Amino acid sequence: MAFEILPHTDDIRIRATGTTLEALFLSAARGLMSVLTPDYEQRKPDATRRRTFAVHSLDRETLLIEFLSKLLATIDTENEVYPQLTITELHERGLRAEALGTPVEKFNVDIKAVTYQDMAITETPEGYETTITLDV
Repeated sequence: MAFEILPHTDDIRIRATGTTLEALFLSAARGLMSVLTPDYEQRKPDATRRRTFAVHSLDRETLLIEFLSKLLATIDTENEVYPQLTITELHERGLRAEALGTPVEKFNVDIKAVTYQDMAITETPEGYETTITLDV
């Protein structure tokens, strides 16, 4: 499970990998949060900031975009990131995740949206890979 930030002319791109679909989705979420707040993983989760994310979609690519979009919307409205994020249910058309957040005063970047640009989840010998484009 890993992610890397890729160079892009106008937006931000994240390549995420994972040995399973669950690991891929978590890598993509971690990549998104690291763009907003690079030190988010070192922050202490607050039990009073418990969140549940549930999304349903037509296919796994759309499911990933919907999950990241819901995560981004909650991050933006609640001014928090999620150093503790667990996917409790995942299938081709649905996902449920539980998270504990931590407050953030200011984000490094203003992300407008998670886009479908060149988005595909591909199987690799190691598991899964995708590239996500964030509109900034």
